[in-house]
Amino acid sequence: MPASEHSSPEQLKALFQTLLRKIPAAADRRQLEDATCAALQLMLRRTGDRELLASLQRQARDIIGSLPETGQSEDARADLRRASGRCIDLLKQAKKLRKPRPPRTAAAAREKGRKSSQAVKAAFGLAGATAFIAAGIWLWQVTDSGKHTAADLAHQFELAASGENILVHVFGGPLRVEKKGDLILVVAEKVPAATCVSAAWQLARKGTVSINHVTTQRVTAASLSEMCHEEDDGATLAWSPAPPTNK
Repeated sequence: MPASEHSSPEQLKALFQTLLRKIPAAADRRQLEDATCAALQLMLRRTGDRELLASLQRQARDIIGSLPETGQSEDARADLRRASGRCIDLLKQAKKLRKPRPPRTAAAAREKGRKSSQAVKAAFGLAGATAFIAAGIWLWQVTDSGKHTAADLAHQFELAASGENILVHVFGGPLRVEKKGDLILVVAEKVPAATCVSAAWQLARKGTVSINHVTTQRVTAASLSEMCHEEDDGATLAWSPAPPTNK
């Protein structure tokens, strides 16, 4: 039997998390639409959610439809990032508005597994879903991360500090903004060590950097490398932009 017909809840959750990472990392409108609509399909697979699914997928296509097919200019990339943020908002709506989970019997659990399999097939096609799960989600994550650079991550820090809603950074880890009075702190988790070094170097010129919750006292390549390589599963990189100077 195809692997997708026996997809466990853990596999489907991992698949959804991968789609969630792909939305802010989308390189063009087609990737953004595919990831958003597939994520909605996985979230809203109950019969009672069909109208909500159709409505949110239609909204997603309306958001994405205004984007150019391809675009490498800064304005085009900014439009794509804003559209990604709006697509994330649609997923939040889906979570808030979807029907509550009914009490489950053993038979209901089996039926849920069957419908989950159908959702995966509908999102990717039978061959695509089978190959995806059989090959492993990890491979897709690694392939995506290879398209991005430390400069992309540093740019996301600046966008987040300026108010853009970015929940996941380009290397797949969580990104959040903390505010204490006038202080803004942008925090990214699970940053690859080599990327951490380069991004920290760039960000340190525009503010204060901390790595794994330790503020850098001396910004040198050696000190950044040592701090960024402390954790095996990626570094936690935080940045507080320098306050504007009064001229």
